[in-house]
Amino acid sequence: MMKYLHRLLLFLVTCFCAYTLNAQKYDIENFSIEEGLPSLQVYNTVQDNNGYLWFSTDRGISRYDGYEFKNYDINDGLPNIVVLRLYKQANNEIWGATNSGELFYFSSDDYKIKKYKYNSTLKELIDGTGINSLYIDENRSIYLGFRFGSGFMRIDSNGVVLSTLKKKIETNLENKKKVLDDNGYVVNASSKAQLNSLSFTFNTYDIEGAKELLPNFDLRIYKSQTSILIRYNNKYVISERKDERTLFVEDYYIGYQSIDTNWFKKLKHAPIGIGTFENDKIWVGAIRGGIEVYSYKGELISSFLPNKAVSDLFMDHNDGVWIATLGSGVFYIKNTDVVNRKVSAYDNTYKVRDMFSTEKDEVYISYYSAEVLKFSKEGIFTIMPKVESSLYNYAKKKDINSLRKNGGYIKYDVSVQNIIGYNKNIKELLLLKNRGLSIFLGEKNINHGRGVFKQYNTVDRVLVNDEDYVLVGNYGFGTINKEGDYHWNSLSKHVNSVKRFDNGWYVATNDGLYFYAHDETFEPMIDKDSLFQSSIKDISGNNDYTLLTTLGEGLVVFNNDTVFQLTQDQGFYNNNLERISKQDDSTYLVSSNYGLNRIQFSGGLGSYLITGINKTDGLLSNSIENTVIVGDSIWVTTDKGINVFPSSILDEKPVARLYLRIKDIGVNNTSVSQDNLNKLSYTDNSLKVEFGAVSFNRNEELEYRYRIEGLESQWNYTSSRVANYPSLPPGGYTFVVEANDGRSGFGEGASFEFTILPPYYATWWFKAILVFTISTLVYLFFRVRILTYNQDIIRELLRHFLKWIRRNQKYIIIKSQGKNIKLITSDIYYIKSSGNYIEVYTAGGMHLVRAKIGEFIEELPDQIEFLRVHRSYIVRLDKVEQHDSNTIVVKGEEIPIGSRYKATYLKSVF
Repeated sequence: MMKYLHRLLLFLVTCFCAYTLNAQKYDIENFSIEEGLPSLQVYNTVQDNNGYLWFSTDRGISRYDGYEFKNYDINDGLPNIVVLRLYKQANNEIWGATNSGELFYFSSDDYKIKKYKYNSTLKELIDGTGINSLYIDENRSIYLGFRFGSGFMRIDSNGVVLSTLKKKIETNLENKKKVLDDNGYVVNASSKAQLNSLSFTFNTYDIEGAKELLPNFDLRIYKSQTSILIRYNNKYVISERKDERTLFVEDYYIGYQSIDTNWFKKLKHAPIGIGTFENDKIWVGAIRGGIEVYSYKGELISSFLPNKAVSDLFMDHNDGVWIATLGSGVFYIKNTDVVNRKVSAYDNTYKVRDMFSTEKDEVYISYYSAEVLKFSKEGIFTIMPKVESSLYNYAKKKDINSLRKNGGYIKYDVSVQNIIGYNKNIKELLLLKNRGLSIFLGEKNINHGRGVFKQYNTVDRVLVNDEDYVLVGNYGFGTINKEGDYHWNSLSKHVNSVKRFDNGWYVATNDGLYFYAHDETFEPMIDKDSLFQSSIKDISGNNDYTLLTTLGEGLVVFNNDTVFQLTQDQGFYNNNLERISKQDDSTYLVSSNYGLNRIQFSGGLGSYLITGINKTDGLLSNSIENTVIVGDSIWVTTDKGINVFPSSILDEKPVARLYLRIKDIGVNNTSVSQDNLNKLSYTDNSLKVEFGAVSFNRNEELEYRYRIEGLESQWNYTSSRVANYPSLPPGGYTFVVEANDGRSGFGEGASFEFTILPPYYATWWFKAILVFTISTLVYLFFRVRILTYNQDIIRELLRHFLKWIRRNQKYIIIKSQGKNIKLITSDIYYIKSSGNYIEVYTAGGMHLVRAKIGEFIEELPDQIEFLRVHRSYIVRLDKVEQHDSNTIVVKGEEIPIGSRYKATYLKSVF
């Protein structure tokens, strides 16, 4: 009983509230103290030239890189904990104004906070007047505007005050039309009608070197080549000189004036913030009214975050919108073009089954719960009337026409499922009761019964052809036209989709593609191409080619001459594709569990463009179920609800900047600047590099690849932001890292050069001295005729002599199993040749290295300690445990002595 009472209550509530949506318009993420912000009181937002976002709060400032927040307070150099505003300058410095009237600044090169050295002078001059705008020119002069007062205060780089503000504002209550003077400054502005008291008079100053607007619109006065922005108390004027258009806000009113239009509106709440974004939108934030967005024509586009106090709006480099609030932290919208059409009572409980649009741009959506909703193109929804009796009996009451006139069709039995479809050519709605027991087509109720629809002939989907409907499902497919004529084709397969062809039908099944001919033959098409044996989920196309979505093989495209596939490598999110919707003869929408792709063909099948949209771009979910095209918009149903967005969002866009940056370089676990990397000691050979890119909407998709040029030819791929090299050989190298956001491929990179010096005994001068010394000793030995006839004894003497003067450990870098390994050569027992590989036996075990045995001994830094005793063996002489004339024993291993090497070995071992 409670179940039906719940349904009745839901029905009554939604019927009386058919013109409201009970869900947020955007998918909004909230950042608060739990996520790392130092406070919920956030005043404004700027972005530095490394891509990081900065937030001013009443508990200091906070930096966000897409992963975590880093907070700064008075312990980091702030003159006051309450930072009211941040101002990014043309030289990439960020300046901040505090509640005490003191200033500070920092550079994105090192993020070290520095106090303005004339803060004491400034505090005396402004005497508590709040700073509201700030500009630094190329000569390091500072220009300041204030909440109260007229004009600028200007202080040069030596602290000399060149101009001061006027504490008194002059007002003019007369209705004046002139807004800009001859130089493009706002001189005064007044409204018409109810805003005739709005008036401003300002002393204007030319700011030399101003090239662009500061990244916020809540300023006192600022002049650039294109714009002027003025604020006084709660009165704002934004003037854009290109077309002389001006925005006014005062108290509860907003006004707009341009050459060809003027309008004024009363606001529900007093504004505390105002600005423009996306070039054609105006935002107004209020104390308790959230945020409202208007077009330049004065149309209210949207309002959201009700009851929040919105202080600032900022758009980042990914077109994401950040909304600062007083008391609720920061809110983030990935994409303001993607709108939710969620109806919480349904989307949170029931799954969408079908969706289609009419020629009036209305959208009908049926749920697995049997409810049917109708959306207008504005997003207003209506629940279709509930009919408790069967359609057959209901039709006898002759109320169908009444239903049709009111735009209402269908909910008739909550115990079964309904399948719906709409044909824009027939202009009639089809409702199919599950199991095919009853069909409703416009005014016609057609009862075919189980004589035609057997119990197992479940229909899962309705397709639309030019003048009829196509029903597909378990064990076949059928057609029904506007006259109600119906034909069912029984097959041995479950049918996912069909497409009409000249002499039959292409039939998509889980077992592959089949062709059903008019003579009722049903043949697989695997003989034509192996791709046709894939699990086919949907079919579409035009008269020239056919498209198949598959599970595992991506999109299969074919015509009479060719068959080919397009996969993840060509731009699809995944190779497991589901439904396909035709936008026009060359454009198709392809859904999957990883997002929605669009493919556009141009100039034949060989030329195409694949773009896409998924959760990282603002969708509620990556699991896409249905899509319909409504005018210039695309409606998408996901497992989390319904999204609507303009089709232009799928147009190819410029590659987004990722702000890839090398954050830290560690040598032997100590941070080192890039300036100190050109002469590292051979012992400073442990390298750790931290890096990262900035993509607020796609940070989970970021992938990196890195390598050391001069050491590695292959890339190392990772989602981590750290690269480790525990032991590097001497040499000159370049570390390179690149980033990929999952959309544009690897491109943006960062790099640095470094040099690891060789040990002294590997330098040219030491080798020269060594050669000279050895040559001299040999000469002296021969002069005194000592050991004249025993060169092997000389060799052993030299070996022990060199061993004494080169007492430090020697090592060699080998590559085994994809890893660079540093081996101390004194730990090597012997080396064994094995084809194109050698086995290096050490105290720690055996290492398999791809190399030739002759080349390997040449690379050893202390070759004199090793001796080749066989064409397949090299031994270290001081590791020999015992020997006879034919064998030696090293580490318990008996090694043969080759006849070619026997004499040399026996003379070398004492």
